[in-house]
Amino acid sequence: HVLARVELYEGSTLIDTFKHTDSLQSVKIERLGEKKFFGFGICQKMEVKLVDRYREINNIDKNKTLEIAFGSQCDYVYAFPNFYVDDVKRDENTNELTIVAYDALYNANNHTVSELNLSAYTIKDFVLAIAALLKVPVNFGNIPEDDVSLNTLFPDGANFNGQERIREALNKVAEATQSIYY
Repeated sequence: HVLARVELYEGSTLIDTFKHTDSLQSVKIERLGEKKFFGFGICQKMEVKLVDRYREINNIDKNKTLEIAFGSQCDYVYAFPNFYVDDVKRDENTNELTIVAYDALYNANNHTVSELNLSAYTIKDFVLAIAALLKVPVNFGNIPEDDVSLNTLFPDGANFNGQERIREALNKVAEATQSIYY
């Protein structure tokens, strides 16, 4: 028997918990990516459905994040990243709330390359600066530490004018390194 709960946060403060024993009706997590061989990113989308019979749940908005935990008995595992609330809709007939949220990669569209304040850098430096901006960890996977594609120095920066969205820049980095990021 698998148990589930979804926790609602504002910053690092837990605001509410929705459990399978009360309002949590379903959780759906899917991977979203472009249909290319490499040079793109995969983000995760979570859709949560809550039953709100008495219309008491009214604190979910775009300033909040969600965490999902699965467990059995009393031990819970957080196997997914935080999800940032993007949309909340109420079905007026059933009082069901549908919340759509995305991982930090989705948030990359809200930032531009100019925010990185880099001039001379390697692709590795560039990716590490993006990770710091988005507050996410970096794992280069199977790319060796001394790989030329990661360590080539761009003394005047790459072909960015600063106005590109971080997601667009990450797509170019993935293409240059023949990889997929998530």
